[in-house]
Amino acid sequence: KVFDVVSKLLQCQFNDAFVKSNPSAACTCIRAGYCMLSGALTMGIEAVVPDHVTTVFRFWQNSSLNMLPGVSKFSTSHDLLWVETMLSSVVSFLKFSPELLLAVPDALTRLTALLEKVFPLISSGGRFEREGNDPVGSARLSSTRSSVMEAYSWLPPGSFPLSADRIFSFAAAQIQDLSGSDVLCSILDSLVSREDNLIEAHSIERAVGPGQVGGAVTLDNNISFRSSDIVHHNEREAVLHLLAWRKKFRMR
Repeated sequence: KVFDVVSKLLQCQFNDAFVKSNPSAACTCIRAGYCMLSGALTMGIEAVVPDHVTTVFRFWQNSSLNMLPGVSKFSTSHDLLWVETMLSSVVSFLKFSPELLLAVPDALTRLTALLEKVFPLISSGGRFEREGNDPVGSARLSSTRSSVMEAYSWLPPGSFPLSADRIFSFAAAQIQDLSGSDVLCSILDSLVSREDNLIEAHSIERAVGPGQVGGAVTLDNNISFRSSDIVHHNEREAVLHLLAWRKKFRMR
């Protein structure tokens, strides 16, 4: 019954008369539908197998086709309003039912295609970029971007080879921007073990040691360590001594 209610709420997106007369109310219905879907997906595999897997993917597929420029009947701000919650439901699916990516035929391919439709819209120069000029729109855009990056992080390695470089650069730019604004990044600590914690990004005011400064060049260099070979103990000590020397040299 939950999925029946979700379906009725999401159908508001395709009710032209409703969308034209009251787009805000239509967006509210769509948001409510995806919020309910996110809640149902937190129950795990049992909530969607075997009856609702196809239904969930159909929800995402139909909505993703109607958010593209020239197709959407909503304004940019209204579209961002419900896209944010749609991506939250995608993250819930990936977080609580990751096994279905390999168990369900084409699940990984369809999710990757969905994310690659959204990614250009939230990137620099995309349809939603101008929403960053408004405080409320900026918060929604930041939340949407975070959901996209988290969704990509749940996908198996090698799932998106053609867009991996663009996504990495986009994620690095987001971390640089938010770290420079004194926004703490709770993900960085989980990217590496404490033994190899060479990337500990902070804003300049919060830095207490070498390698923590959140500037663009420093952070970009630090993030590149993730793609390097395994660091041996003597190499790790050499890097730490070099960073300490550079910081001491800059203070003179």
